[in-house]
Amino acid sequence: MVGYDVAYDKSSERIHRLLDKSPKAEHYYSDAYSAYSEVCYYGTHKSLKNKSETYTVEGVNSDLRNYIALLHRKSKCFLDQ
Repeated sequence: MVGYDVAYDKSSERIHRLLDKSPKAEHYYSDAYSAYSEVCYYGTHKSLKNKSETYTVEGVNSDLRNYIALLHRKSKCFLDQ
């Protein structure tokens, strides 16, 4: 993880500002959220169609919400697979 932003909206402008503050990379990966396709990347961008390749990032996000009070949620959900 190279940057974060706490916001209620996920506009392409907000994503682009965060990207401008982050170190430049050769490859960028995201889910299929529509605003990501409107952002200009410094390298190649790959949109992942499902969550099977994002479990590591989602785990880090969960840890951040657990340890940083500002990101805290009232409950945590675990799926039995």
